[in-house]
Amino acid sequence: MFIAPEETRTDRFVIRCFRIGEGVRVRPVVQESLDHLQEFMPWPDARQTDEQAEAVIRGFQAAYRTGKDFTMTVQTPDEAELIGGTGFHLRGLPPEHKTAEIGMWIAQKHAGAGLGRAVLKEMLRWGFEDWGWLRLTWHCDARNIASERCAQAAGMVLESTQKGAYDPVSKGRCDIRIYRMLRPEWDALQGA
Repeated sequence: MFIAPEETRTDRFVIRCFRIGEGVRVRPVVQESLDHLQEFMPWPDARQTDEQAEAVIRGFQAAYRTGKDFTMTVQTPDEAELIGGTGFHLRGLPPEHKTAEIGMWIAQKHAGAGLGRAVLKEMLRWGFEDWGWLRLTWHCDARNIASERCAQAAGMVLESTQKGAYDPVSKGRCDIRIYRMLRPEWDALQGA
């Protein structure tokens, strides 16, 4: 059975599995960031209650513990402030396939300061060095220039564009860019 690492720390943030009781911390940060998040993400809900947020967090923790998906919190190093979320998403594959999609959101008040790029770079490092992933991807709406720049700054390679893909936000169609990093590409970047 696959045992997921618990956390990684840098001087700017900690990334770790959500803990029981953190729904009440997540909901207000998401609420304050609705305008920032809703343009490209389908999940933010202005009507969510603390109880509903806690149920979501408990679901994240259960999936993490059972190896079905790995949604995590990004917090300040002292864990006093939630600054975003990230994760290794399996999209139906078992962890043994060693393939995951990295997802991320950063709270609006922390956006634009290079934090997303730093988190993505740490997720790549952590993913290849401690999790044992062989392929990591990053999917973003082609209109989300900040997300594309984040992937490019981390050294990810544009693999494809899915033209006219279904967009769960607008319930219409958009182009989705898929960036990738393979373990040998990561190793080559580290040696450069």
